[in-house]
Order: sequence, then structure tokens, then C-alpha cells
Amino acid sequence: MLWPNGSFEERTRSDRTPVERTPCSGHPPHGAAHLLRQVLCTDRQTEQHHPHPRRRSGCSSGGDVHRTPLCCPSRSSVLTGQYPHNHEVRNNSLSGNCSSIQWQKGPESTAFPIYLNKQKYQTFFAGKYLNQYGKKDEGEVGHVPPGWDQWHALVGNSQYYNYTLSVNGKEEKHADSYEQDYFTDLIYQKEFSDVKAPRGGSFDKPGKDKHWLLRQPVSPMPKTSLTFLDNAYRKRWQTLLSVDDMVELLVKKLESIKELDNTYIIYTSDNGYHTGQFSLPIDKRQLYEFDIRVPLMVRGPGIKPNQTLQAPVLNIDLAPTILDISGVNLTTLNVDGQSFLSQMAPTLRNGTARPFFLVEYTGEGHEKTDPACPKLGPGLSQCFPDCVCEDAYNNTYACVRTLDKGHDLQYCEPPPAGEHREVGGPGRPAGDEPAAHKAPVLSGRQLPGRQVKQSQRSVKAASCPQWKTGWFI
Repeated sequence: MLWPNGSFEERTRSDRTPVERTPCSGHPPHGAAHLLRQVLCTDRQTEQHHPHPRRRSGCSSGGDVHRTPLCCPSRSSVLTGQYPHNHEVRNNSLSGNCSSIQWQKGPESTAFPIYLNKQKYQTFFAGKYLNQYGKKDEGEVGHVPPGWDQWHALVGNSQYYNYTLSVNGKEEKHADSYEQDYFTDLIYQKEFSDVKAPRGGSFDKPGKDKHWLLRQPVSPMPKTSLTFLDNAYRKRWQTLLSVDDMVELLVKKLESIKELDNTYIIYTSDNGYHTGQFSLPIDKRQLYEFDIRVPLMVRGPGIKPNQTLQAPVLNIDLAPTILDISGVNLTTLNVDGQSFLSQMAPTLRNGTARPFFLVEYTGEGHEKTDPACPKLGPGLSQCFPDCVCEDAYNNTYACVRTLDKGHDLQYCEPPPAGEHREVGGPGRPAGDEPAAHKAPVLSGRQLPGRQVKQSQRSVKAASCPQWKTGWFI
């Protein structure tokens, strides 16, 4: 099954005999679930409609569900349960380690499907994997990541027409004509014809008090940018309808074979997306809520229907949770995340919520000036439309976010001055720190006690044996 604008992962327990385990073993006390399903969409915003089937039969997250604000680093975290500074996938480029040989020989060899295989689960993958997957000199379509029994992955970051698949390591081409072949989009192309991106909150508000990149856009946005982003927003809603239909088909199929009550279904996204916030037309890559917060809905055995989780859940928590459900002893894993099974199903597991976490990203830029935007100079990227740049080499940040006892704070420290790269464009101060959307950023002049505490947390992270980068102190 191929999911539009997302990917579909299936794990089926090949050993159909329930395994009795004791609560002290670190495994689910009533044995591992037979079936696990994860639907991972891409670039999904929290305010967009979510799939309606059986939503009230499980739990959703009312707290902050955070992701690294870019596809490849976030998906790598979903697979490994590690922060980007540990799996070392920095952005969507090969030079940023996205699906590179280094990734394949390192973190990919310890991804969660390998452990599911050891638990006698059969695994299936379809859809988008990593942005650079299948590229020349990086294994091409013949590379099938370990742990997957059935593999139907998109090559690269393709659209779902005129695309190439790796089907268990063999190339398979599909759909030469968008109009004739992408039927799901044809069905919904007339839906939401009058819908526009929401105009509330920080939409088209000047970002003059934000970090240097957000001070560049013209505010208010020109009409061309507004038309561009509204059209993109409308298409995203249309695409989500086909995802909605397929989720419903999946649930009905599980009902028909009497396996729904024996199955965990996880619906989420790799990262958020902005459409007009702070006068940025469309993209992600920023540390603000609209780019790092995504939906999460889970249903399955032991999960109380119609409940809302209040504690934060991260992308690094998905792999430990899936493996916890399957019966893996989490103390044997090298992960940064933690299982949130105890939050969803306290009768199956005891645990405590984590009040703080990291938000980190390494920016991308071009060595040469974009010919369409000659006034901007090199070092920038994603400069569309109207030469509004969404990323740069120096759009690099590492932050500690705290959500605890009514506090919603974000403490950010930039790379050392020696690691800054000169980029084009007016008004860029060197060493400028990003600021949080909706959460205040602490500085030396504000709340000094809390600032010290946040800084100490980042120092503790830097002293962790798994920490492999040197600039986050």
C-alpha cells in the first residue's frame, strides 16, 4: 500500500502464539501485540484536519509533539530513536548525511525494524523513506535497509506521479502522466476550492524581533506570495483527504479480519510546516511551533479511548515505544528517546514524563548566488517565491525546550563564532540567536536563574557519552 505524501509501515507478529511475560521483565505483561501499524505523513500541520476513522477509539496528544523541523533528520530520528547530533543526519542533502553510505553503515544498521525482526515480526514498508534514498553512488535502488521483509520505497523525494520505486531492491517505474495516473488527486482537485491559509496568530506578522533569517521577508507579503501559499495550503488539504480514505480502509480491513483490537495504529508526521507565519510563504526548518509541532494519534490494546496526553512526546520516542510494545527490553538499546506507552496505557507500564528536550537543526545553503535573486548573495537557500529565503548555512541552532509546571521556555545557543559562515543579504548580524514562537527565549538579562538551569541542561547533554558534536554547550 502506497500512502500519498507519507509512508506506511507494517509489522506483523509471525509467531501467532501470545508470549506470557512478567511485569518485572521490562516487557508488556500480557505479551506483545500481534500487529503494529504506523502511518507517517510528511510536512503535516497540527491545525489541519486529521483522519477521522476511529479517532475517539484511542488517544491524541494535547501537549507538544515535537519533531526536528526537516524531513530527513526527523525520519532518521523516528527510525533510530536518536537525536540528530547522535545519528548525524543534519539536513536533506547527501553532504548532510541523508541516506548516505555513512548513514547506511552506521545508524541505519541499528534502526528499530531490525529489533522487530528479532522479535519474529514480519515488517513491511511503503512510501517515502529518506530524501536521498536510491541515489547514485549511495547504493541506488538495490539498497534495502536491514530489517524490512517487504520493501516498496520511493526513490528520492519524488512526487507520487512519474516516480520510481525500489521494490525489494529492484527498480520499478510508475505513472508518466499526472492527469491520467494520480487518480486520488483527480478525485479531490475540486475540494476546498475557496480555502485559504489561516490568517490568525503570527500570519504575515513582521518577524523583526526574531533571529536574522526571519527579519528578511517583506511584511506584509506581496500578493504573489499570498496567492502562492494559499494554493499550496489548498493542495495540502486535498492530499490529506486521500490519506484519510486510506486510513479508513486500513481500519475497516483490520475489522474484517478481526485484528483491529489486537493492533496498535500510530498516525503522525515527520515535521510541521508553515504557510505565511512571520511572512514566510511555505516551508519548514525553523524552531517555531508551526514547524516543530505535529499531530499524534494512537489506538491499540490497553489504550483508554478518547484520552489526551498532556506531556510532550518526541520523534525519538516512537522507536522505543514501538519496541516496548513488541516486547524488546529497552535497557539494551542505544536510544535518546523513551517509551510513552506508560502515558497511553498505565495499566501496562509504569513511567514518568520528561519535561525538557532538545530542538536542533543544521542549516543548508548554496555556495553560489541564486540567479533569480542576485541581490541576496551566496549562503542562502529555498528562496521562493519573491526571493524570500527559508534557510541558510547560519540557520543553525541548538535549544533546550522546557514544558513543566506551567513553564513554556526555550533556551538557545548558537554555534561558536568560528563555525558561522558568511551569507548574503542585508541586516544579518553574526552570532544572532533564534527566538521561539510562542515560547520565550531566555537571555542573560531575563530570568537569570532559569537561564542558568537551562544552560546546565545543555552542558549535561554535551557531556553525554553519545554526544558527538562539539558546538552545543
